[in-house]
Parts: sequence; structure tokens; C-alpha cells
Amino acid sequence: MMPSADGTYRLGLDWPSGTLAITETLLSVGNLPLDLEGRIDGLRRSKEEGMRVELRLKTPGEVEIESATGMPGIAGRLPAGVKLGGRVRLAAKVEGPTSDLVTEASLEAAPFSVASAAGPMLEAASAGATLARRGQEPMGGRITIPAGKLRNVPFENLVADWTWKAGALSLVPSASVYGGTLRARIESDFSKPESASRLSLEVDGVQAQPLLESATTLRDVFAGALHGRIALESRGLSWDAVSRTGKGEGRLSVANADLRTVRLMPEVARALAAVGAVAGFQVPPGLESTTFSKLETSLALVGGRVSTPDLTLEGADVSGSASGSLGLDRTLDYSGRIVLGPSIVKSFGKTGRYIADSEGRVALPFRASGPIASPKVAIDESIVLDLGRRALARQAGEKVGGTAGKILGDALGSGDGKQASPADILQQFLRPASTPTPTPRRP
Repeated sequence: MMPSADGTYRLGLDWPSGTLAITETLLSVGNLPLDLEGRIDGLRRSKEEGMRVELRLKTPGEVEIESATGMPGIAGRLPAGVKLGGRVRLAAKVEGPTSDLVTEASLEAAPFSVASAAGPMLEAASAGATLARRGQEPMGGRITIPAGKLRNVPFENLVADWTWKAGALSLVPSASVYGGTLRARIESDFSKPESASRLSLEVDGVQAQPLLESATTLRDVFAGALHGRIALESRGLSWDAVSRTGKGEGRLSVANADLRTVRLMPEVARALAAVGAVAGFQVPPGLESTTFSKLETSLALVGGRVSTPDLTLEGADVSGSASGSLGLDRTLDYSGRIVLGPSIVKSFGKTGRYIADSEGRVALPFRASGPIASPKVAIDESIVLDLGRRALARQAGEKVGGTAGKILGDALGSGDGKQASPADILQQFLRPASTPTPTPRRP
């Protein structure tokens, strides 16, 4: 405690009435200056009767808070290595009987920052916070930040309700992020660093590309509007802790999903162009687009990988399905198939009928694996060869016509996907036609 501006403490003790009056007293707690005034009644009461407190506490104008992390009441609650920064105004009051004290406080900061040894965690031009507690109830309040950055991700209109009890934090934030909304719930016990932390996250309309590029070093990998939710549990909330111990599940959908590095449709177009070169058709230019109108999948995190066992894609008369996973080590591994619908197959002309199934579609299995930034995508070559054989055989059958043409056309079966080698086709073509047995004449 330090004296007031004129070098004295303003304390008045009325012992007969058991009252302590405090005026114009300046405290220094952890290098944070605080003006204190008020009164404490009932100093001579028994412990059962208790005292009554009416105190007001405030900072003398704006003060720097960087050194305030040395306060015993604050430092014991912040994770190791975390520091606060900025200039703040604090006002608080404590009222009521000691058995049921009511504590209320408000804080305004401009600017405000939170940093760790790894770098900035939160930066904002201004921020506000409230605190309230009654008796032994958990402490709680609300944080509001008009705009700022959370680990390089810019946000607006952040509102976070929080509660704190014996080192356990519950935080429920929401904010506008890249054209959409992020909502979360975080539960973590800082008094037990290795205890399980839980996170639930909901995204609605958040643009994937700028979010990914702000939060990671990946560039021009994926775009689209994110919608979904995920529930996560790990021993700590750092990236390393989540990679090692995280597990969770959820569901995600992406509108206008652009798979910029997983160049699936360009590979499909390239494979079909090879068939068209010998079968006489051209692939429409639009088929090379990497954008799908919708992507949907369930999510499961375990062992440092996010599996998506039922991923589906929808596009302009194009659909797809795949199963695989994304690694927190920035790798992917998928297998699936792309299905071209009737309108695309018809654009191949008459040849489209030769390579389509009974529903007028063409299905192409694929595999994608490797780094997320540059994965290898491959279409199943055996299927491509089969489509080529089918188209050539049907074309040959139509050109030859008659019985020989029918033999060539039937060599690949009735379009059920069975393969036939050139030797099989030749055998069918050279096989002598059966000669009808003449009917004997009656005498």
C-alpha cells in the first residue's frame, strides 16, 4: 500500500462502532495502481454475525497492464508464458455481508493484447469485459471486442461469455469471420495442465480460403463457404496437444467447394480425352472445372488424422464419393469415384452411348494421395482402357453391320461392364456362322 497524493493514507477507524472508513487511498497491487474507498462495518461482531463491506476500486485513469501479470490473483490464473498488454481502465465494487459478498467489475482496454512465448494470440484496438460474482458462486462475465485478430485470423463483433471457478474456465465466444459466423464453447482446467480440454465449434458461411491462409502457411489450396460443427477433446488446446491427443467428431458441408490442388476433374478430362482421341469425340472444356456446388462429409479425428468416410461431391451433372483422411501433418489419402451424368455423356455424341452404363452414366474410380498442397491424383487406367475397347468395338460393329457387326457389338457383352480382349473379339468374328439344316421334302 502506498500513501495518497499528499503522502498520507485516508483511513478512519471508529472502534466503538466497529467501522473502518477508507478514502483517497492508493494501492499498488502487482504494480497496478488502484484507488480505493469505502467502509467496512462490524469489525467487533462475532464470526457468526460477520462484517459488512462497501468498497469501490478503480484505476486512476488509463494504466499500462503489461506488468499487471505479476499480480498474485492474475498470474495464478494465466497459463505459463502468457502475458497481457495494453492500457486499461478498471472499476470494481464489493458489497454485502462477508458471508454473501457481491463483486462486480468492468474493464475497458485500448489497445489490448494477449501473447505467449510462441507469439501473439490476441490483438485488438479496443476491448471491454465485465465480471460478477456472488458468494461462493463461480465468477463470470462477458468480453466484447469490436474487431481484432486471433492468431492472425481477423474477426469482428466478438462476444464471449465466460465463467471461472478454481482454475476451470468455460468460454462461449461468437464472432463474424470472413463473411460468416464462428461459435464455440471451450472448457479447460488450467489448474491441471494435463486434464482434458473440450471444444465444440460451429461454422456458418465462413469462407474457407482466407481462413485457411490466415491460420496456416497453405496457399491457394481450397475455397468454398463452410457450414458445420465439430466436438473435440484433447489434453490441452495447443496444436501439438491436439495432434497428439485430440479426438472428436462432427459434420461439414461446403458450398461451391473448389478443390484447387486436388485436380480431380482435370484428370478425369485428361483420361477421357485419351479415349476420345481414338473413339472420335471431344471432352467439353467445362469438365475441367475443380469446383463442385456442394461437398458433404462426416468427420472423425483420431491419431492426428481427420477421417471423412462418407465424403460426397455434387456438381453440374457430376457427382462423386470418396473415403479417406486428412492429416494434421498436411497430407491426404483418398479413394473414390467420379460419376458423369447423362447430359455430359450425351455431349460425347454417339460414342457416349458406347461407354455409358444402363442409366446413361460413366463412373471413373480415382485415388488421391500426398501433400495437401500438391497431391497426386490418378484415374484407374483399367477402366479407361475398358471404355476405349467398348467404344471401338461398338463403332466397328456399326460400320461392319449385319451378322459380323452384331458379333463385334456383342463381344463386350450387353453393357454390363465385362471386359473382352482383342483375341476374344477376333475369335467371335472368325467363328463360322451356323448353317440352317434344310427341311426334308415329303415324297
